[in-house]
Order: sequence, then structure tokens, then C-alpha cells
Amino acid sequence: MCAICFGDPPPLPEGSSEEFRSFIECCLQKDSSRRWTAAQLLSHPFVLKAVV
Repeated sequence: MCAICFGDPPPLPEGSSEEFRSFIECCLQKDSSRRWTAAQLLSHPFVLKAVV
């Protein structure tokens, strides 16, 4: 549990798109004031371009 809270996130898979990387970065901000809200995440280009 400490490793998750205090360590770095695992590397993303090679070939991941910039939009995916940006989305994950927004999700994994340790500082809660910098972490995006659910509403903000739903407006992220990665989500908006998703095929449903």
C-alpha cells in the first residue's frame, strides 16, 4: 500500500497514445488539488474520442 501511495506509477505500455498518457497522468496525481474530478475526466479528449 505504501508503494502505491509514495512510489512512482508503473510505466505505461509502449505505443500508448499521448491522449491515453495524459488521461492517466490526470487520474494519478497524488496531490488531490491537482487531480482531475470525474466531471473533468469525462471531458478529456481520450474519453471523448472513445468508441462506445
